[in-house]
Amino acid sequence: MPLSDTEETPQEVVKVISPYLTVKVNRALAEKIKEIIKLHPDLGYTNLNSLVNDAVRRRTEELEAFC
Repeated sequence: MPLSDTEETPQEVVKVISPYLTVKVNRALAEKIKEIIKLHPDLGYTNLNSLVNDAVRRRTEELEAFC
């Protein structure tokens, strides 16, 4: 049992590492992307993150071809 609200015993310490991180995107670019998603739901993107993840994955695959 914790000794206080902020203190834990060694057995209770569990470090959770998220598979995600935060990156910064230029605000104007982000707004443009959101507008594209809104106007073209047929593209299959549901939010900014889904399009950015797909774009970065595709670009990474292109760059890997040169390495």
